[in-house]
Amino acid sequence: EPGDLGDGISIVAVLYAMAKQAYLLGAFNVARFAYKQLQDYKIPSQWLDSVGVDTLKIQTKPKEDNKEIIPICYRCGSNTPVLNPIKGSNRK
Repeated sequence: EPGDLGDGISIVAVLYAMAKQAYLLGAFNVARFAYKQLQDYKIPSQWLDSVGVDTLKIQTKPKEDNKEIIPICYRCGSNTPVLNPIKGSNRK
């Protein structure tokens, strides 16, 4: 079934947990991505208000992630993105 990862794990619950934790860590791009993905799914009624408020709150945050959480390649010293979506993919 779409929206279910199998064995009773809901993709909505995973995306919501990811969004909330990313927000707390300062990974604002990841949180924005998760809230955007949540718009494609039916959100349980008990979460609707919270998701709506959190979606508005993330819009007030900077466009870049917290510098302290961005991984650095120890080989070349370059920054790597926290979230690296597959470009050209039709997967959801």
